[in-house]
Parts: sequence; structure tokens; C-alpha cells
Amino acid sequence: WLLSGQGEMYTPNRGVSLDVPLVSWVQAGPLGLADAVEEFADAKRVTGPDLDSGGDWIALSVEGDSMDRISPPESIIFVNRKDRRLVANACYVIADHNGAATYKRWRPDTGWGPVSTNPEHKALPMAAGANPIIIGRVRLSMIKM
Repeated sequence: WLLSGQGEMYTPNRGVSLDVPLVSWVQAGPLGLADAVEEFADAKRVTGPDLDSGGDWIALSVEGDSMDRISPPESIIFVNRKDRRLVANACYVIADHNGAATYKRWRPDTGWGPVSTNPEHKALPMAAGANPIIIGRVRLSMIKM
């Protein structure tokens, strides 16, 4: 189809395009505090394709490079706050009990870690029994080109 324009174009059709509130930014690195939108109705909206219409979606701008193999700095991630079940190799926005948040990948053997071209980033240290609050699972990352 790309070469000739003939035939049917492949379209995944797994979900729907939704306008989602861009509520803040999230640190892809150490836990960090961000200014957030008080009212979602006041937030800028961004369109995310192929999202589950049954989800509870927010969008966040990524700052930092600890997840740059998936979401480079300034990319937008779409987070389903209804999806908090841990899945190996899935990505999440997590927070501590003080409200500081970060964006990381979950691995059962190593915990919350980076997916980065920067070798200085290491897995997020967690004290024994100190599990983070899972804000939601990241299901889509969009970059500007």
C-alpha cells in the first residue's frame, strides 16, 4: 500500500482517539515534584490515538533522559490511571507518599528501572516494604519529529 497506493491500508483499530488532559510533566529520572493542573477542565488537551475508551487517561510531558529509548525528553506519555496491575516490562508513572513522581519500567527481578541510552541511570532504590504508589500504566508515547 505504501509503495503503490493500491489495496487496503492497514489500520490497527484497537481503540479510539481521545482528547486527554495534559496535566503536567513527569520526571524520567529521580522522583520529582511537578506543578499540576488543579482542574482537568482547565488543562490543555492532546489527542491520543488507539486508547481504550474505558480508561481514565491523563497525559504528561516527559523531562529527563532515563526513559529516552521509549520516550525522549519532551515526548508526551498517555497514562491510564485505571490500569495499575504490574506487568513485567510495562512502563508506569509512580509516586512516593510525598507526591514526588517518576516514569519507569517495572521488572520483577530488578524493580523500577530506566530504559536509557545514559548508563548513569540505575534502578530506583526502594527501601524494603516501601512500595511506590502506582499512578497508572503508560500505554502510549508520542514524540515530536
